Amino acid sequence: MSTEAYLSLQDGEESLVYIFDGLLDDKIDGNVNVEILKQRPKKPRALVYQFFEWSGEDNRYECKICGKKYSIPKSGGTGSLNNHMIRDHQSVYDNAKQSTTGNAAATSSVNGSNGNVQQAFTVEKITREVFCHKLIKFIVCCDEPFTLPENEYFRDLIKYVSGSNDECKLFCAKTTKERITDLYNQYKSDMKATLQKNDSKISFVIDCWTSSNQHPFQGVIARWINSEWELCSTVLDLTILKGSHEGKKIAAAFWDVLKDYKLIAKVLGVTTDNAFNMDTMFDELEKLFNEVGIVFESENQRLRCFAHIMNLSCQDMIQSVGDGDKTQYPSDEESDTEDECSKTKVLPVVAKMRKGVVAIRNSPQRREALARQCIAAEMEPRVVLRDVRTRWNATHTMMKRAHDLKEPFDLTLRSIPKLRKYVLDEGEWEKIRELLELLAPFKEATEMLSTEQSPTVSRVATVYQALFDHLQQFKAVDCEQSEPSSKRPKRTTSNTPIKPTWLTEAAERGLEKLEKYYPSTDGLVYIVNTGKFVHDAAPVLSYLLTSKLILVLDPRCKLVWYKATGWPKEWIDYSRKAITELYKTTYKPKTGIDDKTDEIPPSTTQPQKLLFKDFFSKQMKNYQKTGTDDELKAYLAESVVDPELLIKEKTGIDGVLGWWKIHQKEFPNLAKMARDYLAAAGTGVPVERLFSSGPDVISNKQQRMNAETIQMRICLKAWLKSKNAFNDDILQAVAYKLGVHDL
Repeated sequence: MSTEAYLSLQDGEESLVYIFDGLLDDKIDGNVNVEILKQRPKKPRALVYQFFEWSGEDNRYECKICGKKYSIPKSGGTGSLNNHMIRDHQSVYDNAKQSTTGNAAATSSVNGSNGNVQQAFTVEKITREVFCHKLIKFIVCCDEPFTLPENEYFRDLIKYVSGSNDECKLFCAKTTKERITDLYNQYKSDMKATLQKNDSKISFVIDCWTSSNQHPFQGVIARWINSEWELCSTVLDLTILKGSHEGKKIAAAFWDVLKDYKLIAKVLGVTTDNAFNMDTMFDELEKLFNEVGIVFESENQRLRCFAHIMNLSCQDMIQSVGDGDKTQYPSDEESDTEDECSKTKVLPVVAKMRKGVVAIRNSPQRREALARQCIAAEMEPRVVLRDVRTRWNATHTMMKRAHDLKEPFDLTLRSIPKLRKYVLDEGEWEKIRELLELLAPFKEATEMLSTEQSPTVSRVATVYQALFDHLQQFKAVDCEQSEPSSKRPKRTTSNTPIKPTWLTEAAERGLEKLEKYYPSTDGLVYIVNTGKFVHDAAPVLSYLLTSKLILVLDPRCKLVWYKATGWPKEWIDYSRKAITELYKTTYKPKTGIDDKTDEIPPSTTQPQKLLFKDFFSKQMKNYQKTGTDDELKAYLAESVVDPELLIKEKTGIDGVLGWWKIHQKEFPNLAKMARDYLAAAGTGVPVERLFSSGPDVISNKQQRMNAETIQMRICLKAWLKSKNAFNDDILQAVAYKLGVHDL
């Protein structure tokens, strides 16, 4: 029979692994003769052994993957083991071969100082729990139907990979749904517990959405900053709505989510779009909060989606240049017959371009013609894009792509007689170019405010000011003579060159829309983030605070930003007074000393010997008590931080949150305020991203999916795919309860 001898040589000698066929006669006291072994040539161990474990009971090798056992002939051949791996686990075997370098030493390594030989390539043993969880995760995250495990081709694939391993036994569609439901409930339960442990305020983003199979929902996203100063964002629910989307029903649905998660007392702000029913919703929310004795003021705690405001402003500017034909948004599938194209003899410039774009996109032959023109012009072949009214900046994208492909696009239209009416002349192309210049900052601002990795509401006031300044450049020269807005500082335009009348009118339309919603950034949430102040005849303190606070808590801005952008001194002073009042009434300890825990109590025993660090600590406490008993004053007195210092790639400090993480001990009570307010969302992008997964979940083959299943699958998919630290905690909790140690 074969005898396997493992020998590890000490004293710095390299570990050796020998496999001997037959009996060893050269032994010393029953042990292998070391000197003889040293003289024998090294015999590399076969790679296939990494996947098998020796069973001394029946003298056979057991597969670590599927559990099958095989005997090895006296000759030491590994043919049966190789055949098994090739037949039942070929993909795993191939990967192992690619991972090795061909050197026998690459297949083994010494673990620690004890000289025990350890296999370098480890194969995880399949367990039923892990397999089922990974299968459910695959079905949910890849939008597969519940019936996938019943699919004969999928079953054949699993059988091919796992062999006859009972741990990989598939289940039916009913069991699939039950397991998904159990996982959904488990995630939701652990999420509730985690949110309850969080000690900061939570902001929310809500919006409504109707699925392709006509089920109405309300999405609710929660955002907060954890104790490690990480911005967390997760979906709480996709509430099923009944009946019309009136404000009271939306408020009631949101209220039910807050009660379900027990978060009523933790609400800081709510971000919504600018629809009329949202006004009614916030009125109803105030009543619901007041009924339980909690103050909720919509002027303070409502945040309007700024991306939506920018979109409205852009739409007004585009329509002002003659793109008022709102009905002309045909789908790519719509045919462009001669009669349909002839309805309007002279099309406005943007609508005219849109018609040409759709006409080319509708036909494979026309797309090929455009590609040929691109190649002839020595350009990369690209397809023209069309806009969709519900997609932000889509019109800018359509115009930009057509402008980039100006020559091929123009020649393609000219080459098809029925499309020549859509050819743009040089004057119209100049309009497109100027319109792109007008809209470019809006596109950039939307992208900047659409991130979920860092605070966004603190940038709303700065973006507002930048857009105001940008549009001011396009206004008529005599605009200085007009009355300045009482809602924003007057900006000079004496050096602005004369612009075409249509362009100045477009800029005026955009300014009007921005100014319409500009007062909405005067509530408490915005003030903390930005310190922006709007001077009204009778300003409301609480309303003003919401739009300024977050910018003030941005160490790059504070109140200095208002001076730099030309805000009058009396407005800045008023803003400072309002912020101070909020800090004193809400965050400053009532004892008069900011950090009560840092006080050193009077000694009632004999003095103890103090170390140097104790002297230093006492000196700093005395300084804090006498010199900076008001954290807000001390914070505002410091210089603003250079933005370059908060770029993680350059300094290691991860933005505003990274700065507060470093300085939270210096400003402990202001840090609490920062954790509360910096999590607020300046746009509704987080909930829009949730809705964007809907079409994938409800595919053409799954149109019969009911509302409850849609709710469960979209929420669970978002939780499973989340990358933030909060989801890591939930994942570990779920794994523990399911008995799974590696998810």
